[in-house]
Amino acid sequence: MNNITIMTDSNAGLSAAEAAALNIDVIPMPFCIDGENYEEGVNLTHADFFKAMDAGRNVTTSQTSPGKVMTHWEEALERGDDVLYIPMSSDLSSSCQSAQALSTSYDHVHVVDNHRISVTLRAALMQAREKVDAGMSAEAIKDELESESFDAAIYAMCDTLEYLKKGGRITPAVAAAGKLLKIKPVVCIGNGTMSVEGKVRSHKAGEEKIFSLVERDLKEKYSDTPVMIRGLCSSMNEDEKEAFKVKLQERFPDHSVEVDMLPLSICAHVGPGTLGVGISAMH
Repeated sequence: MNNITIMTDSNAGLSAAEAAALNIDVIPMPFCIDGENYEEGVNLTHADFFKAMDAGRNVTTSQTSPGKVMTHWEEALERGDDVLYIPMSSDLSSSCQSAQALSTSYDHVHVVDNHRISVTLRAALMQAREKVDAGMSAEAIKDELESESFDAAIYAMCDTLEYLKKGGRITPAVAAAGKLLKIKPVVCIGNGTMSVEGKVRSHKAGEEKIFSLVERDLKEKYSDTPVMIRGLCSSMNEDEKEAFKVKLQERFPDHSVEVDMLPLSICAHVGPGTLGVGISAMH
């Protein structure tokens, strides 16, 4: 078996137990709340995060410091391992480009520009684990993951446009019009872009639109390819997550589905009440 450490950041949404089971190192993403520093999954939970947002506290996101990233790499390198680092999409953050620049100083660090986040990034990590266990080299795994990076998509609906407005993702005029008309956009995060796939006026219609888009992909893109389907949400409690999982399983009975919490860096931009489904080809 190759001595390769698979590493990612908390934008993959892996819990500590899941990361341990997959033997994947996770670098927690940093946040600042009213001037105090926090790390996702370390001293900041989803409940605490939304409580702070609801209270109107100043919540900001940032990149992991280069020093911290390099410390994680060097700990693995000291064990004699190569590092396969798979951070969040370069299309959504500059952290991947920063890591690529840092890696030029290391002979055994391989940064994968996977163009993914959340449940689709999780799928890539699971594939990386299988490839490492099969004896592939870090360079070969990097090449395969990058060539397959666009074989995935997330379809999601925001319950409110307020947080997209705050983050500068949409204009105040668009947010006001959406609120007035009770419009909820259904977006696709895939192929290195975020595009609007439809606009709905109710939660039920949004779910139906998301499910139909996944069905379309199953038919048109992945009819002969194994896929992983996972639901995602920003603020559901356990009962709500289970109810959503039941709906998802009923709609896609040939697939084993789960529902994951969105990483906090996405929650900061979409707010509470967001739900969606990710579909990833498993080559």
